[in-house]
Amino acid sequence: FMLGKNLERLEESCHLTLKQVSQMRTTASVTYLRMMLQAIHNWTGQSENTVVLKGDIVDEDDLLLPSPIDVALFHYIKSYLFAVFGSFERGAELAIQKTDEFAKASPGNAAAVHDTFLRGIPLFAMARRTKQAKYKNHAKKILKTVKGWISKGNPNVKHYVSLFQAEQSALDKKYDAAENLFREAIRVAGRGGYVQDAAIANERYADFLQSISDEIAARERIEQAIRFYKSWGAHRKVAMLQQCYDIEPSVPLEIGLGSSI
Repeated sequence: FMLGKNLERLEESCHLTLKQVSQMRTTASVTYLRMMLQAIHNWTGQSENTVVLKGDIVDEDDLLLPSPIDVALFHYIKSYLFAVFGSFERGAELAIQKTDEFAKASPGNAAAVHDTFLRGIPLFAMARRTKQAKYKNHAKKILKTVKGWISKGNPNVKHYVSLFQAEQSALDKKYDAAENLFREAIRVAGRGGYVQDAAIANERYADFLQSISDEIAARERIEQAIRFYKSWGAHRKVAMLQQCYDIEPSVPLEIGLGSSI
């Protein structure tokens, strides 16, 4: 779910696993898998909704979340939807509300690390958009946390750090540093196979380029984001970007993961 596996193949795996755990009557696992499947439907366009978990698989209004880990998993998936679909204000407010509830509910869970990344994306986006202290302060805490993981030897969060350092550099008006760090985040995420993270990083880079009035380069980054989202299988997101930026649905799929991108 967090490693960039193609969503169509992931959906097949989820359905198979759901059948197995349903037979075992493991309620918490069933609920999580159903939420995951609904999120996949949102990203792939099989649902009318984007950030609301409501469709053929599940309706978030009817979910039973009896334990802290159930709530944390629900918020994790909501944060994922907010980050991908660019609902940054809602994502940032949720990030402030929940802080590190996932890590507390399930210590050592790898998804809690990814959840921290997903909280940081809208916090930095809103910090740059509004310049409000509440977003800046929480975003800085996220950056400090992920930098701590790097110092402890976690190799899987390098693109998290680069992306958040890029956002912080943009906030500090260190534009050359920001550009280099955005590119580094995209390169590392792409090489690691985290295609969805590379897509988000390209969008954030495009947002930065627009803020310094480089519309041509920003459009190139949106086209690159589309390539990564296509590779991931997020057809709904691809269509949204194509419509928003008036891009013909013929952007080549090939992605140069080994290049500087």
